[in-house]
Amino acid sequence: MWRLGANTVCFFLMCIPKCVVALPRGGGGANEFRDRVLRLIPDLPMHWFAGGVDLGDRLRALYQHRNDCVHGKLPFESLHQSGDAGSDKAARFEFLAELVARQAVLYAIKNPAKYIEFADRARLEDAWDQKRLP
Repeated sequence: MWRLGANTVCFFLMCIPKCVVALPRGGGGANEFRDRVLRLIPDLPMHWFAGGVDLGDRLRALYQHRNDCVHGKLPFESLHQSGDAGSDKAARFEFLAELVARQAVLYAIKNPAKYIEFADRARLEDAWDQKRLP
């Protein structure tokens, strides 16, 4: 199965919460990440590959993998090293990370009234705090 390099995956995992989902600095955590992603991309649970009944758990795990990357760990390398099942699991996380990033950017582009909210980090954080985003 196709896979991104570990550094690329960590880039996606660090950029999604920091740049797009705008979790509060020093707070928010896995549940807030999951909730914001699902509000921003409400049809994600029905996605043919990324969705499913365990999506909430996988989004929380994705956030934890992001934390691992921030602290210099490469969680996907250890998954890949655990055999075919681990590689498949890592590939699904990699796909989910990229999909969330892409869909969040598309949300900004397709919603001209909301586009300004993505102008900078401070504006994006304020938009989430003031409930101007979904």
